[in-house]
Amino acid sequence: MNGEDCPKVEDDRAKLLFYIGGEFVRNPKLRYSLQTPMERKADVDKIFYHGIINICGTLGFKNVSRIYYHVPKKTKRKGRAHGYLLDEELVLVESDRDLGPLFDQLSKYNTATFYIEHGEEEHSYWGVDNPVNVV
Repeated sequence: MNGEDCPKVEDDRAKLLFYIGGEFVRNPKLRYSLQTPMERKADVDKIFYHGIINICGTLGFKNVSRIYYHVPKKTKRKGRAHGYLLDEELVLVESDRDLGPLFDQLSKYNTATFYIEHGEEEHSYWGVDNPVNVV
C-alpha cells in the first residue's frame, strides 16, 4: 500500500503503517514476509528516529535493528507487484537526517509506511531513560 491509496485522516495526526515482526525475503523480488501492517497515529512533529523506535516498542518489538520507510516512485514497470518495488523505494533510517523525503510524503498524503528489521538484542535506545511519548 502506498500513500496514494490512502485517504487523508480526519485529524492532524499522521497514519503510520508498520510492517513489523517479519523479515525481508527475496523470491525473486524483495518483499516483507508479513502482509498486514500494524497502524498507529502520531503528530508529524513527533516523528523522528527515536520516536519511531519508541512506537516499535509500544507494538511489542524492542529488538529493532533497522528501520526503513517506503517512498513510492511514479515509475511504471512491467511486472510490478502491488505497484512498487521495495528494492528501489525503501529508505534506510539511521538518524533524523534520513527522514527528509518522509515529511514531503506526509505533507501530501498524511500516511507513511515503515518496514522493520529485527536483531537478537533490544535496541540500545531502550537502555536510556526516554521522555518521548508517541501514540
